[in-house]
Formats: sequence, C-alpha cells, structure tokens
Amino acid sequence: MKKKRSIPTISFTDINLKQKKNKVYKSLIRGIIEALETNLDEIKVCEIRGVDAHLTIHKDDWLEGLNKALEFYIEREKYEKCAKINILIEKIKTII
Repeated sequence: MKKKRSIPTISFTDINLKQKKNKVYKSLIRGIIEALETNLDEIKVCEIRGVDAHLTIHKDDWLEGLNKALEFYIEREKYEKCAKINILIEKIKTII
C-alpha cells in the first residue's frame, strides 16, 4: 500500500523563508503526481498554522508552480529533481 503524502505546515512568517521552500516544492511535486494518478483538479500544498486553512493549487496553475520549482532546484543543482519536474511538465502539457 502506498504511503500517504505528508503535507507540510507553515506559518505566515515562514512563507518566504528559503528553508521551507524545499518542503513546499516537494509537496507540490508529490501532490501533482498523486493528482494525476487519481484525476484530481487541485492539490493541497501546505497547511497554514493557526488558521485551519490549506494552500491549494488548481491544475490550471500547476505548470507555473512546477516552473518555479524547476528554477529553485536548478539553482541548487538538484538535477534529478529537475528531470522529474520536466517529465511532469510535459505530461501536464498533454492533458491541459
């Protein structure tokens, strides 16, 4: 059985911190993969601490999010992640 995806929790003060971006982008990538497998139109990327809310992204915005994640991982020379993101980008372009 597949392990359930963990959604990171961030606070409003964490949103722009670089150390949280990796967790958020990982959640974005995993969420999109999961959504493609289960035919969902939106994903929860992270939970906002203290306000009982989630940051969700509709499939119309997945390409923009993946492009930002790609830039992030290129800067950090995480080329395996970049390859995975590029595959997702191409897959999404064929269905949207």
